[in-house]
Amino acid sequence: MEEIKKKVTRIWENEIRDALERGEVIIEKQLHAEMYHQLRLKFPKYKIWTAPTLYLKKYDLDRIKPDLVITNDQEILAVIQMKFRPWEFLDYKEDLRILTGLDKVGKAKKIKLGMVPFSSIWKEQKTKEENNLNFTMAENLLKVLVTGSKIGCHSLELKKVEKPSSNFLHLFGYIEGETSLFFGNSFYDEEEKVNEQ
Repeated sequence: MEEIKKKVTRIWENEIRDALERGEVIIEKQLHAEMYHQLRLKFPKYKIWTAPTLYLKKYDLDRIKPDLVITNDQEILAVIQMKFRPWEFLDYKEDLRILTGLDKVGKAKKIKLGMVPFSSIWKEQKTKEENNLNFTMAENLLKVLVTGSKIGCHSLELKKVEKPSSNFLHLFGYIEGETSLFFGNSFYDEEEKVNEQ
């Protein structure tokens, strides 16, 4: 998980920042596309999913559609939520609800991960239960929140109670004025929580 955390952080602080400075990332959908592209380049052995459906009804999440999910074989390694409105304030409550809700799941068995309807893989899923439907969560699942906003947005000061309990990476950036960019990150895990008490 350490490798994923470091590479995702580097993507945010280098490639995404450069794309934003070139004017190539100015809306959230462009951020999704650029992040997906960079993840595919940096993690050729992993599968990167765009807005798949995770069926988690028994964990009070029902069906969720994270922005990006990284898997290796049948294991979910990381879930990424993005909110990007660089000239506005953000409402990221739903994103945090999804990420903190994943704490309840733990290393659960047989999480159903849905794919795009009408594809050949979807037909395979519907007819063969043993095929791509059943996934498990990695024991140290990485939960990532990416926020880009105008200066002063509350997302830069997330409280402990708002964060997932472990392996939570917050990548943030804000724009001050027209061109001044600030990018950063913070990582929070169970060990840090214990040390703070």
